[in-house]
Amino acid sequence: MRLRGAVFAAVVSLVASSALADEADVCLDSHVTAQQTRSEGALLVSYLALQRCAAATCPRQVRDECALWQRELESVLGTIEVAITAPAGVDAAAARVRIDGADPLVPLGSNRFRATAGKHVVEVVRDGEAPIRQEVQVAPGASARVAITLPAPSAPGPRTTQGPLEPPPSESDDSPPNLTIPGVVLLGVGGAGLIAFGVAAGLGYGAYGDLDACRPRCPQSQVDDVDAKFLAADISLGLGLGVAAVGAVLLIVGETTGADAPREIGFRF
Repeated sequence: MRLRGAVFAAVVSLVASSALADEADVCLDSHVTAQQTRSEGALLVSYLALQRCAAATCPRQVRDECALWQRELESVLGTIEVAITAPAGVDAAAARVRIDGADPLVPLGSNRFRATAGKHVVEVVRDGEAPIRQEVQVAPGASARVAITLPAPSAPGPRTTQGPLEPPPSESDDSPPNLTIPGVVLLGVGGAGLIAFGVAAGLGYGAYGDLDACRPRCPQSQVDDVDAKFLAADISLGLGLGVAAVGAVLLIVGETTGADAPREIGFRF
């Protein structure tokens, strides 16, 4: 039993020593940070560090120096006190205070905040509402008071019962398709086929005339060339006439349909 009690006491002592060592490290780090940030002009950050190293758990020498520097900063910094007034039906506790667009770095409680000397913009923000802004001038070592009144809740408008909205009627185009343009295009293609027929036929007749010089012993390749030219002429003629005929039909149908389509008649005054 004595051995077990001694071990327990040793463990407790080690844990306590470790906690004290960690606390001392935090105090020393805050002590150094406070000096560095003050020399860099970050006075509010330095004030936060001084609050940590001036705690009663820090070593006495560190604690005394931090408390002294904290009082020096308090004579340079100022305080902003925000008084929020809310009408009936509005919860003032739900409002948040922001300074220069950010959450206050050093809150002092009861809507009091440490701030640097100079001009600041105080905002009171509530969810779902536009922030209320007010400028304030803070003097070194002094307290500036800002009074902000929250707006009254807006009265709810009359409710209207409305059924589901019906989609607007679709405007369907019942007019017949315009066949005039395809008809003109096909007529052009047919005309090109007829031109190709004329060219191929001309070449074929020319080659056929050349056979007179070698008959009846013309080479087969020369005869085949003549046949190929006449075949191309026949194909061009057939395609040209067929496509032109289709184009003419479409053109006639398109003009007839356009003439039969109902036209809107109106009177202008």
